[in-house]
Amino acid sequence: WTKIRIQDLQFPTRLLDLDPDSFFPDMKVRPCSVLGNIIFGEWESLFQHLHENGRTLSRESLDRFVACIKIALGTPAQREDVRAQAREALYREICRYVERNLGHPDLTASSILRDFGVSRAGLYRMFEPQGGVRHYITERRAIRAVLELSKGVQTRGAVQAAADRWGFSTGPSFNRVIKRMFGASPGALFKAVPSPRVVPRGDPDLLSNYLAATAAG
Repeated sequence: WTKIRIQDLQFPTRLLDLDPDSFFPDMKVRPCSVLGNIIFGEWESLFQHLHENGRTLSRESLDRFVACIKIALGTPAQREDVRAQAREALYREICRYVERNLGHPDLTASSILRDFGVSRAGLYRMFEPQGGVRHYITERRAIRAVLELSKGVQTRGAVQAAADRWGFSTGPSFNRVIKRMFGASPGALFKAVPSPRVVPRGDPDLLSNYLAATAAG
């Protein structure tokens, strides 16, 4: 599905709350812009949902995509329904941005503020349920690093290499995060019983299954 190239997309004007007699000039959205990335990201999500669920579209996904189109067409910002959907689409695009850049040490709240043009308070509100954007980035990095370690042979220096690759500035900071999340240090993690607070018991491949399920966010 990702190899399909869309050449034309048509919406009924009532779906966009537009006057059917109004004329709209040609409009272009740069793919590399924030709005362009959001629109294309939501468009990909629609097709992914179709790919995984046959012929059924998610209403939630469609509403987000339509809200992005409305923003691009200049729908007044005071429309709360559009604003709420656009905020959710922006949050999802920032999450995709984080996943693409987890291995870069310069991925920070400041880099997100710079690249997306959101306010610091607005960014915090988006990620408040996750304890803030910095906490979210740290935990996503930790999941990726431990998933990498779970798939490889544990050789000398493997833990430090994984920590470096996924953006942890020091070994001790990596150790602290892993112990907080999983109840064991990175070196002992695959020998220790995972913390029942984080990983449910009962499966012999407990940790690997948990990591595989959470790696995609």
